[in-house]
Amino acid sequence: FAIDFKHLNIKTVRMLILLGLLVGVAGDLPVHCTYKQIEGNWVFTLNSETFKPSLQDSQTYCGHGQPDQVLNIKPSKVFSFEKPLKEEVTLSEPNTATSSTYGKGTWTMIYDEGFLVSFAGIEFFTYSLYVKKGKNYASVCDRTTLGWYKQADSKWGCFFAEKKDKAESYSVQPELTVKWVEPSYMSFLQKAQLYDDYKEAVEQINSSQSSWKADLSPQFLGLTVSEVSSHFGSKKPKPPGPFSSFIESKTSLTPSELSKLSLKDQESLLYFWEKKLEDIPSSSLPQSWDWSDIDGTNYVSEPRQQGNCGSCYTVTAVSMLEARLRIYTSFEFDHLLSMQYLIDCSFYTEGCDGGYPTLLNKFISEFGIVSEECMPYLAKNNQCKFSCQDGVKVSVKDYGYVGGYYGASNEENIMKELRARGPVIANFEPSWDFTLFKSGIYQSFSRRETSTELNDLDMREAELDWERVSHSVLLVGWGEENGQKYWKAINSWGTKWGENGYFKIKRGTDECSIESMAEAAVPYVVSYN
Repeated sequence: FAIDFKHLNIKTVRMLILLGLLVGVAGDLPVHCTYKQIEGNWVFTLNSETFKPSLQDSQTYCGHGQPDQVLNIKPSKVFSFEKPLKEEVTLSEPNTATSSTYGKGTWTMIYDEGFLVSFAGIEFFTYSLYVKKGKNYASVCDRTTLGWYKQADSKWGCFFAEKKDKAESYSVQPELTVKWVEPSYMSFLQKAQLYDDYKEAVEQINSSQSSWKADLSPQFLGLTVSEVSSHFGSKKPKPPGPFSSFIESKTSLTPSELSKLSLKDQESLLYFWEKKLEDIPSSSLPQSWDWSDIDGTNYVSEPRQQGNCGSCYTVTAVSMLEARLRIYTSFEFDHLLSMQYLIDCSFYTEGCDGGYPTLLNKFISEFGIVSEECMPYLAKNNQCKFSCQDGVKVSVKDYGYVGGYYGASNEENIMKELRARGPVIANFEPSWDFTLFKSGIYQSFSRRETSTELNDLDMREAELDWERVSHSVLLVGWGEENGQKYWKAINSWGTKWGENGYFKIKRGTDECSIESMAEAAVPYVVSYN
């Protein structure tokens, strides 16, 4: 797949460059730290005064907002508690945590913003520290903001951490506003240019390649390019727990058992729900799979419309849980879950300003999630207030990154998780042309060089510390057309975009980082009428 730039006129190229500058400009927290900066020896300082968590008690937020927001922390800020308790914790590759008090556990980065540490009996989560310097922010990767710890007795406390072996501040981050980074030779571009003006770009894309078809999406007509950019929006532009084995299982499966991977009766669909991914050989996976069409049955919710709110991470999280519950209960549970509840009530994420699905799943594991009927979607931040009459409540018992930690997911383990338990959340960095997708197998106009494609490797194996992502979608299946492997996914831009809200994207090469950060959870029903 390649674009012949010789056949693109200068007006089209200018328009395409403008769109490219805007993808992913919405942001959340201004911090960037990699696992290499976080691994090492830390001192965790715990507030020994614990509390029972409550969504209505600001003590539960540990100095953060509901939803979370950017903190105005000065470089001279020193955190302290009246009754501190200090514990030394070592974080090692790839995901091992050790402590003389807590024993051996696991840890993972949460993208590039924080880290989650889990021991038997206690769990910690915090963000890396970022401080205000004039109009900008600097990441301080050897310190953290105030974070949370959770004990097995359900009591919580706040904590902060400082690395014993110091690291330098990584970089200065820009303010959290939409930035137009225009070289001097691009001063002719108009910031308020309409999406409608890109008809010529559509024609040029369609005449330059045959992998997929472009068209103007009806929902974006009349919007400026800046307004369209808000429909991406889970993470900001920045500089360049073992989920695979959390359920005990036997170590091998018989040929008869493995044959069920390709079968679609109810027993076979559920057979691998409690199996470890490493027990499923890749060679036994079917050539294609699609949870939106299992012999005519669709387990996936109707494509949602996120609107002018950076809530794609919320859309994919609830859609994943809904689909998996339909699979597990054979449609006995068929309720929609509330995105607005997560936007307004989660203090781990930033509402319409973005967030990460794994943190939403952590929140749901602690407080549950209510139905859409209880708290309908508003596409904006609001107060965490609800009164539910339908009795619907769902929680999750396990959650995390596919592969066990951030950086461990790849084509193979994503396919296994998707087949075993249902649709999987994927995060990626689509280019400007993704808004124009109509049909086919998407590959970015600004695709990565072949030498940087991961193929069968995960990020750590490829010695990558981090990959930029800015949009979350839900993978519902995979297949192959005309020799091209693809993922089938559902977007959060309604049914008028793409193929009735769905799209296919090239599989197996980490196209647009689609295989870099896969996430999933195992839901269960607490109650429903």
